[in-house]
This record gives sequence, C-alpha cells and structure tokens, in this order.
Amino acid sequence: MSKIMTQLIGLEVKAALGAPVLLSELRQDLPGMNKVKFDEDVLDLARSGEYFLIRHSRPDSLTRQEMGMMIPDGEGGFFYAIIPRPESKPTSSRRKTRSPAPSLQKHY
Repeated sequence: MSKIMTQLIGLEVKAALGAPVLLSELRQDLPGMNKVKFDEDVLDLARSGEYFLIRHSRPDSLTRQEMGMMIPDGEGGFFYAIIPRPESKPTSSRRKTRSPAPSLQKHY
C-alpha cells in the first residue's frame, strides 16, 4: 500500500462528517512524494470508484502556486479536494422487507 493510500484512509475520519479533504493538505503530509506520483495515485483512487474528486469552480482565479497544489483535470480545470464515495445500500432489499404505508394499501 502506498503512502498516499495510507494518508487517504485517514481522511475517512474527516469525510465521515461530510468534509472533503484538500489535496494541498495531503501533499503537505507527504513532502517526499513527487507531484507526478501523487497525482497518479489520487487519480487511480478516483478511477477505482471509491473516491470522488472535486473540481475548483473558478480555475481562472487561481495563482500558479495554488494550481501546483491541485491536480489538472485535462480540460483546463483542476481538482482541489477528495472525498470517499458514500456506501450505497440497495433499495431492493429494503423493499422486500418493508410493507407499504397503511394509506397506500388497497382495502376491499
């Protein structure tokens, strides 16, 4: 497991409260990791489907230094934060065990 993966597992605690983790904070926690490796690891996590990357809404307002702490999205924008994907629970299993609300039941 890479260092970045270990750091990102730690973000689960913050994300449980719904707070995305800034990529700049993760970079600072991994000073020995070069930008290319960091960016690749984070993008791999997003591709895995277990994490969402959040785009900056105004990339034209960023300084070069700020852009350097973010991950280019390949379309002129930048990802600035990451958050674990919430676990989805199948609704079909809930439907099988729940009966309809009384007001929706047919009475003959």
